[in-house]
Amino acid sequence: MMAAATSPVDLPRIRRLLTELDAHLDGHPEIRDRTADMLAGELPCPPLTGGTMTMTTDDDPTKLSAYRLPLSLIARLDRCAAKVTEATPWAKVTRADVVRMALIRGLDAWEAEQDDD
Repeated sequence: MMAAATSPVDLPRIRRLLTELDAHLDGHPEIRDRTADMLAGELPCPPLTGGTMTMTTDDDPTKLSAYRLPLSLIARLDRCAAKVTEATPWAKVTRADVVRMALIRGLDAWEAEQDDD
């Protein structure tokens, strides 16, 4: 089997691009503010980890599950994912990310209601 070709990492270019990104963010503080709001759970977005949106950690393994959902609900999930991705263009939010977020928030709310009884 032939080894895959690799490209050298251009560290000077990466440093330059990070500097440009920081300068851009300095000129647009609302982007940093929105990210802080999302991480605080004030906007509909799962936490940002390792450059991708994810709701799982190494100490909380996942299991693949499949469910049938109405097309109207799938459309709502896709709109939510697109809206969050638009607000954070560096992170692609998937339908699965939105489903996990909605389930967690919905279960948190339901459990809180049960505790009030």
